[in-house]
Amino acid sequence: MSEFEIDLDRAKCIGSGLCLIASADHFEQDENGYVVLLPPATDGDPHADPDARDAVENCPSGALSWRRRKAGLTAAD
Repeated sequence: MSEFEIDLDRAKCIGSGLCLIASADHFEQDENGYVVLLPPATDGDPHADPDARDAVENCPSGALSWRRRKAGLTAAD
């Protein structure tokens, strides 16, 4: 499990869709065009995925960022 996870601030999302284009494995858009984080794969590490890193680093509104996963928590928590 990764030490980091993707953090989403939906209030900052402008619905550009760049995250979905960069990494459809980690994101989708809701009916209004705003980003939705998909549940991480149990064996996946989004921080190690270059497409996820590209999506976070190139989010035009800054709605996506990395945060340290809290010790002892799993993706399902």
